[in-house]
Amino acid sequence: MITQKKTRHFKILFRKKAKNMEVNAIICELNPMHKGHKFIFDSARERFGADSVNVAVMSGNFTQRCTPAIYDKYTRAEAAVKCGADIVVELPFPWCSSGVEDFAFGGVTVAAGLGASRLVFGSETGDIDILKQVADVKDSHEYKDAVIKAEESLRDSGSAVIFDTVIESFGITDKLGANDKLGSEYIRYGRGLGIGEFVPIRRLGEMKSATELRRMIFEDGIELARDMIPTDAFRPFAYAEICREERYREILFTHSRLNCRNLDSDILAYAAKVAREARTHDEFVQSLPTKKYTAARLRREILRHIIGGGDSTVAPRFTQLLAMNERGREYLSANKKTLGLPIITKPADTSGLDEVGQRQYETHKRADELYALCRNEPAAEYIKKHPHVM
Repeated sequence: MITQKKTRHFKILFRKKAKNMEVNAIICELNPMHKGHKFIFDSARERFGADSVNVAVMSGNFTQRCTPAIYDKYTRAEAAVKCGADIVVELPFPWCSSGVEDFAFGGVTVAAGLGASRLVFGSETGDIDILKQVADVKDSHEYKDAVIKAEESLRDSGSAVIFDTVIESFGITDKLGANDKLGSEYIRYGRGLGIGEFVPIRRLGEMKSATELRRMIFEDGIELARDMIPTDAFRPFAYAEICREERYREILFTHSRLNCRNLDSDILAYAAKVAREARTHDEFVQSLPTKKYTAARLRREILRHIIGGGDSTVAPRFTQLLAMNERGREYLSANKKTLGLPIITKPADTSGLDEVGQRQYETHKRADELYALCRNEPAAEYIKKHPHVM
């Protein structure tokens, strides 16, 4: 069930009904945007009308896999606003690089803070009844007890195996994909923040995944991936520099070997052991995963230690505007006094944040500086950038 700590933080959002326009919030990574993503934006517009506003709550420069995004956040936001989004705001670090629950918690909090009427999201099943059933189960005391028992009997198994085992014990035997699991979390947290409608859009079966698309771009270049990318998104990507992961892996390897020993963390101690035995960053990365700890979980712990923390169980106190079109500008102008979350467009805007918000923004800046390091850019590269306006 939703923890008491998170429930308390729901109360920081003072939400009034946004004026005139209904907001379709799409929590996403767009790493990079492909035709399946555009289908979701287009479906929201077609279903809810030309007067609705598509707000993309998009991961910043790091993703849920705890790797740097292939294109920087401003490039991806430009592509999004050219392909159906009216406003693109950032899901900042650490929520963008968190597990399913905290990723959803952060994303839904930002969506609600921008006046979301509904959440629209991709889904493997497209079955809202199943997703609501999963959300109901996870909010029950019985689920918590079942997880504790499963963890005892499946000691060497990861969280995904434990989740599947427990959910099946409640009679939910449908095979759930990663987007389905995220969708059920959107429902749980959305209910707590007063969002009344949840709309799963079934994934187009013939579309390649973002993982496959990244592999093609890394190995063959973007030209050979043209058919999978919306026409309007291709130009921003074609002229942008990609962020390869080699430099990032080297940073993870070096940090784990030198800085993760003698810490009060079994995961980081394990990472330090692997790093001290490995000879190269590739060997380190390949040796990291275990049955219990996925590669993403291990990267997450190392990444947070590099950046210096970040509590993803506390609600975001801000978001950052990355891109908007004229419809988005109209919406923000009409509702700026009623939105429940500060929207940062430049560093000076952070002066009104509370103490927690100031700390969160500093963590967010350090993540951007690390991304800049991965791309051989100056530390302040992303502090100086401005939202893309169409």
